[in-house]
Amino acid sequence: MRPVKSYIAKRFQNSDAGLSLDTDALARYSDIIDLSIGDTDFITDDAIIDTAFREAKAGYTHYGDPKGDPELIRSVCDAWQTDFKQPLSPDHVLVTASSSMGMALVMLSVLDPGDEVIVFSPYFSLYRTQAELAGGVCVEVPTYANEAWAIDEARLRAAITPRTKLIVFNNPCNPTGMGYDRSTLELLGRVAEEHDLLIAADEIYTTYLYEG
Repeated sequence: MRPVKSYIAKRFQNSDAGLSLDTDALARYSDIIDLSIGDTDFITDDAIIDTAFREAKAGYTHYGDPKGDPELIRSVCDAWQTDFKQPLSPDHVLVTASSSMGMALVMLSVLDPGDEVIVFSPYFSLYRTQAELAGGVCVEVPTYANEAWAIDEARLRAAITPRTKLIVFNNPCNPTGMGYDRSTLELLGRVAEEHDLLIAADEIYTTYLYEG
């Protein structure tokens, strides 16, 4: 009997989709709380929906600038200046469809086959998938609850090899909720500069910090 041929690319044949895409598993439970993809439990505010509707009716339904709408980019630069008191040049802004898409583009842009990416575990599960799809190798540096999820300098340095190219830093962290302070940022900056590494900072939850 002829073996069944798989037409799925090898890179995806052993990929773990996770519970968020296992709709059969979700359907078996009536009281499950799905924390996997960060989907909110409320409807988008009417002001946003109404504005999007007006913009669509006004003709904003066509392909835009691939780097992002110039008006949106200006708003991003203004928000950065307001939040961080730093100027941000429009040519340093690239608008993507989502934060996950943005991180995937970072991985594809900088990783060559075999390049290593350091992540601090536990971490957002897509980081590993994104790194591996770009040909990279995901290297985990553990953090622990009994250490308040602190990033340990010795463990970080021990994970660095000649193939290390990128450190992914998530602040506040999904899933631990840990918000890292200036001393951690300075540590990462110091280590990255010393070893000539890139840092990809995933900070989409920054405005969720309510204490300091």
